[in-house]
Amino acid sequence: MTMTKAAEHKQPLLKASLEGLANPPPALFPQWLLHQKENAATKICERGLPRPKEEAWRSAPLGALVSVPFAPVSGNRDQAGFVLSAAVREDANSLGIEPIVLLDGQRLNAACSGIAAIPEGLAFHFGRVASLDVPWVALNTAFVSDPVWLALDAKDAGPHIAYVVHARARGQEPTMMHDRITISLAPGSRWTVIEHFVGQPPPAHALLCANAVTEVIMAPEAELEHVRIYEGTARDYTLHHVAVRQELSSRYSSRTLSVSGALRREDVMVLLADQQSTCSLEGLYVVNNADFSGHYTQITHANLHTQSHQHYRGVLGQKGVAVFDGTVAIKQDAQDSHAHQENRNLLLSPDAVVHTKPQLKIDADNVTCSHAATVGHLNDEQLFYLRARGIGPSEAKSMLILAFLKELTAGSNPESLRKCLEKKVAFALRPEIQGLS
Repeated sequence: MTMTKAAEHKQPLLKASLEGLANPPPALFPQWLLHQKENAATKICERGLPRPKEEAWRSAPLGALVSVPFAPVSGNRDQAGFVLSAAVREDANSLGIEPIVLLDGQRLNAACSGIAAIPEGLAFHFGRVASLDVPWVALNTAFVSDPVWLALDAKDAGPHIAYVVHARARGQEPTMMHDRITISLAPGSRWTVIEHFVGQPPPAHALLCANAVTEVIMAPEAELEHVRIYEGTARDYTLHHVAVRQELSSRYSSRTLSVSGALRREDVMVLLADQQSTCSLEGLYVVNNADFSGHYTQITHANLHTQSHQHYRGVLGQKGVAVFDGTVAIKQDAQDSHAHQENRNLLLSPDAVVHTKPQLKIDADNVTCSHAATVGHLNDEQLFYLRARGIGPSEAKSMLILAFLKELTAGSNPESLRKCLEKKVAFALRPEIQGLS
């Protein structure tokens, strides 16, 4: 089944994508991946991309995204001459680890990363938890050219760290990259995985879009701290779908930091499939200019004695827009489960807008659930207290804002990661704090 010409006309991105599907890159894929890509292409043709009036995209600038004919990046793009920025190298050095670099969806120096080809073992995990019913997941699957598999074992007590950099090259035309990461943890393993989205300053007329998918499969008693950092230019877009499946007594901790970019949307879907599994989702976003930052979460409690905790905080200035849309679903068999949601926002401008929508869907009768959401401004009494002690206006406001956000950076491990996140937050807040003086 193919899309109608009218649908293609209304969504230039869809039209460009369908043209890309008709001319696949001359890459050699294993049979199992070809099968997945064909199924995904069929889904895109049948369903199409989301529309601005759909509930999940009602508050997001989807029209600005689908109206651009982003072409899929070439599968054999030249990587010669690419160099990581000094800031990213500094981050890698502070963490004490060599990063795995994905440049426009392809591993940079793949031989150095220890993954020279697509392993057959990936077939068991690829597409296992990320549903093709999600249009962006289907689009990613149809165009992925170099999927990365992080098979994390339990060599010792750990913890261990893996650092993945999603980098963008300069381009002369609007392009869309389809990065794909699969993370599988062995029983009892303890890991920290950091995904860092960065951009190269593109020409003024070029736009870049990263459509990324990360799948996480956690074996019994495995522990993962999964950190995502979103940075870039004011002319790039990032769509990131994170899908997680947890087995017996596993622990998943998610930390996300979004500090720049025209459009940032992260979807986190967690399935607590077995007993005693727990997850914690924490997010921090700083939105300036007329940028958009959206966090959409869905946690499904599917078994006994499961726990989930969500805590997101944001600071919005100028004409920034943010969305928190969090859903917790507790199935009938998930008795004695516990869930908490919290979203707090600080507005620094009368033109800033935030939409917060915590939701609970409970089908069990023996559970403990709660949620909270607030939108406010800087406290005048606290500002007066600091000013009365000789602290300048910018410094006083900076102290209050950083204190508001510090709770979500203080728990990061190791210490080098915590300092890295705090530094990025302080840097992102500078324009707003200076504008308040």
